[in-house]
Amino acid sequence: MISRREIDDAVREEKKSSKLPRLEEEFYQEAERLIRNLKRELEDSERGGAKYKIIERDLENVKNQLEKLFELRMWKIVRKAALQTDDKTEFNLTNLTREEKKLYHEIKNIIASYRKRIFERIYEKETRPEPEKEADKRETREERREILIREGRKSGESKGKRREERSKETQSVEYVVIRAMQEIPRFRGVDMRDYTLKRDDVAAIPNINANALCKRKIATKIEIKPKPTE
Repeated sequence: MISRREIDDAVREEKKSSKLPRLEEEFYQEAERLIRNLKRELEDSERGGAKYKIIERDLENVKNQLEKLFELRMWKIVRKAALQTDDKTEFNLTNLTREEKKLYHEIKNIIASYRKRIFERIYEKETRPEPEKEADKRETREERREILIREGRKSGESKGKRREERSKETQSVEYVVIRAMQEIPRFRGVDMRDYTLKRDDVAAIPNINANALCKRKIATKIEIKPKPTE
């Protein structure tokens, strides 16, 4: 089990470095055990007494430091995931906790998916063929009629495909980051992906699903605040 001093040291190192200092894979599970022990000590102490107040203050400090540590590392992980979507070299994950590794892969996949969707649409517009020129005026009336019928069918099929593509694109999914407050069985998100979460897992899931989990009080949203400029 980690100590309060180890958590304080981790926050201090995180502030000093632009890189991601190493945390043990089970760091957050160890922190959870520390918090449970402090809560038990608090329950066993006389309410309002000197010992009670010291433990209460220590417990609040541990929670605040863990939140601060998570936010500091979150921004670095998001930045790494964004850069790696266009880089063939894989980011070294050995410094991340179990939850952070899972979060890194999910954010990277989401960014890569949106990048592909946006640029495929842009490149498609650039390479779209020019409209066919007017048929040769020497063609007979019957030949022109047959050509118009064929082109009308093709145009109708093409418009139908474009409408279907636009319909899919408009079904954009907004993602938010949540932390599971208990084990959540496998469920299908509105983005048609399957999610399975353990207690304290951190994941990026569709906002609609996140709202449903938060309403049932089995998950909580994590607000990612912009890193203040120095």
